[in-house]
Amino acid sequence: MKRELPINKWMALVRETQKRGSEIHQNHVENQERLLLEQLEIKEINLVKTWKNIGYNDKEIEKLKEANASLTFKDRGSWKEDKKIARKQMKEAQASMLSRITR
Repeated sequence: MKRELPINKWMALVRETQKRGSEIHQNHVENQERLLLEQLEIKEINLVKTWKNIGYNDKEIEKLKEANASLTFKDRGSWKEDKKIARKQMKEAQASMLSRITR
């Protein structure tokens, strides 16, 4: 069928198909990003519940959230340094909790 079309109509058909394909791809990418964001939010909510059950207060939970975000989203250029900072934040939050509990 395409062979029988004049070149201008064939080019219009190709442009339309590309446009539709781009829209479909963009919708798919947006859906995947939304699903990933929802999953990460659910995971963070569960972690906060666990931290509260362990005995962390709100200030310590904020440190833990920041550390968890650093470990979850990796930047190749600064991954090792980010990991060290995150581990340090986790230790500080744990030490704060332990000092508060043992008083």
